[in-house]
Amino acid sequence: MLRPAALLVLLVPAAAGATHGRLQLSLYAGGGLASDLFVGAGLGRDGILELQPEARLDLSLSPRWKLATRLSGGYASFTRSGFSAGSGAAESQLRWLGEEREGGLALAAEQVAYSTGAPLDPTLPSSPTVTRSRALRLTPLVRWQGWGAQWRLAAPLAYQSSSAAGQDVAERDGALLAGAALQLGPWALAGSYRLQRAESDRPDFTATSHGLFATAGRPAGPVELEGQLQGLWLHTGAGTREQLLRAGLSAAWPFARGLWLEAVYGFAGAWTDAPGEGFSSRHQVTLGLRGKVEAVSW
Repeated sequence: MLRPAALLVLLVPAAAGATHGRLQLSLYAGGGLASDLFVGAGLGRDGILELQPEARLDLSLSPRWKLATRLSGGYASFTRSGFSAGSGAAESQLRWLGEEREGGLALAAEQVAYSTGAPLDPTLPSSPTVTRSRALRLTPLVRWQGWGAQWRLAAPLAYQSSSAAGQDVAERDGALLAGAALQLGPWALAGSYRLQRAESDRPDFTATSHGLFATAGRPAGPVELEGQLQGLWLHTGAGTREQLLRAGLSAAWPFARGLWLEAVYGFAGAWTDAPGEGFSSRHQVTLGLRGKVEAVSW
């Protein structure tokens, strides 16, 4: 499955601004409550503790060429069940900027490990169970201005290896993403469509999916508000069909220089025709503190 970080490469351009280079460090620490460990787990309510460090380097190689590199990590612990997950990622994106268009190439390596078996995609009930997953992703992309909007097109390719029941399972992913973003008064709006195909020797790791994504954000005084909506239709190689609806609301308040208080609510509901599954859902509320510092700029 396409991870959120890969979608972020399409939707959020890297920027070095007017400087030749900038190094930024950030750290998020927070916690909250979830109605279940993941969609369809059926384990009941659980507490969450999260930690997410990140380092980002933006370089302006010339007026036309920009390079951005990001190193990130994540750790989540569920207090009642004792389940935990750790992840790490490295991403680099090279961009060429034209007058009204730009092109880029992004390369990302990601790894995630779970203390016990967990779904490869925690939002899909019939997703195969794995203990570790590693992926290498290559994403060519283009952006251009037209009709009052910025249009985006990307074609992510990925190779992924996962450990399932003590065996390594290889997966090859290809996707096409098309989207647009525009500003309407105080509102920043974005939407995209994704077609994705995952191939593997194991049928339960093979899938074709269609997805629609939409975001809307605006300032409310000093607070930044954002809403997200995602719909996904998936057909697996094992013969099951699933539909996913995901919605989220977030608010970020910059209460001090370099510090934000963030509150997030998320909902995921999934329907599947897999035997014994049907409909399942998950609610999550988190509150956290994000600090960001510009370590050096030149």
